[in-house]
Amino acid sequence: MAEVLIDTNLVLLFVVGEANPGAISTHRRLGAFDATDLALLKNRLARYSGHVTLPNILTETSNLLRIGKDPRSAEPAKLLVRYAQTARELYVPSHDVGSRDEFFKFGLTDTAIASLFHEGISVITVDFDFYGFLTYLGMDAINLRHDRSPSQ
Repeated sequence: MAEVLIDTNLVLLFVVGEANPGAISTHRRLGAFDATDLALLKNRLARYSGHVTLPNILTETSNLLRIGKDPRSAEPAKLLVRYAQTARELYVPSHDVGSRDEFFKFGLTDTAIASLFHEGISVITVDFDFYGFLTYLGMDAINLRHDRSPSQ
């Protein structure tokens, strides 16, 4: 089985939802998600042998959790640390990312993810444009929104 990288919003969904599924609907950055999305994500993740992440993703997730500012962030923060300890963390220098044309469309983190196209890593996202770009590069990209049936 291959390794998988999940983008920032989905790492946030994962750690908040694992800590307290009811918190998904009240977290200010998870308004586009619900418990069904968490179940779909967990189902997808079960298909992979391991996780890959980037310092950029972990930093963004930490910031979105509002660690130290929101008392509800304590348990998700612990899960984020556990995630970081178990995932294979890759580093892509920012100066390399900034020299890529797609940086100006997708930003630092997504461009760093895209630069891993040669690693054979699957990527799960909910960003339609980014998903399209990854598939254009030949990456195994999954848009989690495609897993929802039209009635969900």
